[in-house]
Amino acid sequence: MKSSFKFVGLFFVLVCFVSSVFAQKQINNYYQFSPKEMESMMATFSKDAGWKNLSATMSSRSFERIKHEKAAWGFKGQAKTSDGKLQDVLFCAFDFYNPKSKKGQGGTMVWRKVGDEVYKAYLIYPEGVEDLDKALELSEEFFADASGKLQKAQSWGRCFRKCVRGTSRTVVDAKGIRFDVPSDCGTGCLASIAVCGGATAILAVATAAPTGGLSFPVLAITFGVCAGVSCGVCIGICALGCI
Repeated sequence: MKSSFKFVGLFFVLVCFVSSVFAQKQINNYYQFSPKEMESMMATFSKDAGWKNLSATMSSRSFERIKHEKAAWGFKGQAKTSDGKLQDVLFCAFDFYNPKSKKGQGGTMVWRKVGDEVYKAYLIYPEGVEDLDKALELSEEFFADASGKLQKAQSWGRCFRKCVRGTSRTVVDAKGIRFDVPSDCGTGCLASIAVCGGATAILAVATAAPTGGLSFPVLAITFGVCAGVSCGVCIGICALGCI
């Protein structure tokens, strides 16, 4: 029987057509990476000591990358600081799954850069939890510090959750860069995922990850399938603004 993922708990990937809207509103020279470029980004990140440690820990916990072109997503561009200057920004996310989990379990590795500030981390979602909001709230997060050592975090994933829900401040500051979060993020974004999350969000990737049809939250696919333009803007802004 053909295996499939029910990607229902995820967070931040934009639909393809959101790029122009996002670029005009928040990011100058916005550029969304192609699947091939995302593989190149992964190869570049893999030379970094901290990223290596994050990857090794994911592997030691039985997580494997989902080998599907939609299971990796990222963009680059420039954003204005409070004094009007432009800083380079970059965000990449890669989906993982645990093939040994009997209940279904996903994970994500992220690389976020604003100016010279880099945040690299992994998030692991609890087994058997399919709900987006709950998975983010209960996610386990570790980041690599400047020396490459892994530290437990309570920041990015939970900040992102609050930002997208609309329950955090409407402006997210990241190293002097102000990201204005649309006021309807909580209703528009989460509602669109909830409505879409059933059969519409099922993507067959049996050759990439034979999970027997188990469902679990991951990163790059549900929003790619389900999110509308307004949700994409929320996701991108929150992904950059949180740390």
